[in-house]
Amino acid sequence: MFVCKECGYKSMQKIGVCPYCGNWNTFIEEKEETQHKFSREKEVSKISLIQTQNLSRITSGIKEIDEILGGGVVPASVILIAGAPGIGKSTLLLQIADAFQKNSEDYKVLYVSGEESPFQIKLRSQRLKKGADILFMATQNLEELLYNIEKIKPTIVIIDSIQSITPQAGLVASTSSLKEVAFKILSFAKEKGITFFISGHITKE
Repeated sequence: MFVCKECGYKSMQKIGVCPYCGNWNTFIEEKEETQHKFSREKEVSKISLIQTQNLSRITSGIKEIDEILGGGVVPASVILIAGAPGIGKSTLLLQIADAFQKNSEDYKVLYVSGEESPFQIKLRSQRLKKGADILFMATQNLEELLYNIEKIKPTIVIIDSIQSITPQAGLVASTSSLKEVAFKILSFAKEKGITFFISGHITKE
């Protein structure tokens, strides 16, 4: 597999010009660092025997939100808030983050912005009178994001938006990089037991 180092487009063979971004001689071979290993035998059990004692739902304390989420969110869930640009996803996410933060002293909520500046986030927080105690980080780098999440160990992470996050520094966001980011976040959430709320833009394209 070969990948364009400018935009992340992938091709089964090395080509001269990238069909996605139009740059020349930007393809490099992508090497698999680990081999996918699996066993043919997998543990199978009845659903009734699955252990759930550590899967108590995380609630916001707001009836309407908790009802939509089935009584609260299960740890390690990844929830997508999608819609057209400008309809208020960022405002909704800040309100959701504030609700969870205020509902329990044990909850630690991290708001990650890849689009807006810290100044813009603070202005929204002041206008809504919500989110003053929420942790905030601005980044567009997935590796940097996951590294800091592992250090902070939040209960809930808000990412606004997934289109703004790239797998590695220097890469331009593309369809292939978006899929990679989504897969890595999902895997990370399941491994660490952290709940993610992610905004995503729906466009005509």
